[in-house]
Amino acid sequence: MNKQEMAEYIVAIFQNCQAYYKEHLADFGSILPHVFASEAINTPMKAEFEVNAQSEIFNKYCRLIQHLWKNGDEEVRNVVDVTILESISDNNLMWEAFGENISFEFKKYINDELLIKNIAMSHVDRLEGKTDEVGPYSEKEIQIVKSGTDAVRSVLLGNDINAKRRLLCCLDWFMDSYYGNDIFIVKEDLKSILETVVISANEEDIIDDAISLLEYTDWPYPILETHFNEVSESVKPMVRYLLNYELNREIEFLYNRYWDEDLSEDDQYNLEDYAKKIIKKYGWIKVYEVTYNYLCTNCTSPESVINFAHLYWIYGWHEYLISKPYEFLGYFYFRIDMDTEKYDEMDILDSIAVSILPKFGYAEADLYNNPNYLPEMDHMLLDAVETYKMCK
Repeated sequence: MNKQEMAEYIVAIFQNCQAYYKEHLADFGSILPHVFASEAINTPMKAEFEVNAQSEIFNKYCRLIQHLWKNGDEEVRNVVDVTILESISDNNLMWEAFGENISFEFKKYINDELLIKNIAMSHVDRLEGKTDEVGPYSEKEIQIVKSGTDAVRSVLLGNDINAKRRLLCCLDWFMDSYYGNDIFIVKEDLKSILETVVISANEEDIIDDAISLLEYTDWPYPILETHFNEVSESVKPMVRYLLNYELNREIEFLYNRYWDEDLSEDDQYNLEDYAKKIIKKYGWIKVYEVTYNYLCTNCTSPESVINFAHLYWIYGWHEYLISKPYEFLGYFYFRIDMDTEKYDEMDILDSIAVSILPKFGYAEADLYNNPNYLPEMDHMLLDAVETYKMCK
């Protein structure tokens, strides 16, 4: 997980951070991870602790931080160590409460490594464990994994909660490529077991660990897709993020570039072919949903929405039907403040509008029937722009 993925994950878990995410990108152009984490985690987490130290929301922040530590790259882990954990440790009561809501593994890292190596935290008390806390896995768990799918399924879908926790921790050691271990289970079989854990377990730390392990695997996740409504409300944002993770990365690959960059003919062809294969792989409805979310989340300046529009046209996606075309078009015109003369010299928005609107049955936008049509004069488009303004 890099800094961009960190920010997207935080927004997925705490959707009230969406506005700050957009504001942050507008101000800085890219994610400044320490600044973003301070505003999106430190400040609201402290406020929640002061209101209710036992709340599910506070616990959710604790699990989020653990997830960033467990899955982050070196830069994200540095954010956890320096910006987040140092801040929490400034409040003794909050530090103690934090320790009660994280795993043995994470606590061991903090006590045995961070507090020793980080001079700024040398005075901080060690985190104490709960009386019933489960230690890490042993040779027994390693042998269970080596025994194969049936042995793993028996534990993870069984009734011994602590045995589940130890085995999930052991599986992380096997599945994380950093450790260079071979997994002794067919990954597709293991994936289905972990998906079942997510929809059937009652303990949120077990669900969190199962989701973290699923991040080592590849889309699709048919069990989670089918039984999404059975997932507990508190972890639905994490599951939703997982279901869209791979597609999010592919959409970012397509749109995080300049539309007029100097590419060879072969590179341009491969890029357009890649865009077609994504639709074939996921289906247009899902691709559009994630693409629209990317547009609204990452393109907040006039220049960025026009760049997006050009790429959207180049990939040929204007040929596909979308269910709410005015909602889509309205976002572009909202971001350029209806000033096409200044920002859209090549009339790319006009081209997209007259391409997608007739497909949905808006005959007045069909140039064959109405050659004088202008999007800027379309009252339904103007209404969509006003809606975005009110939301802002």
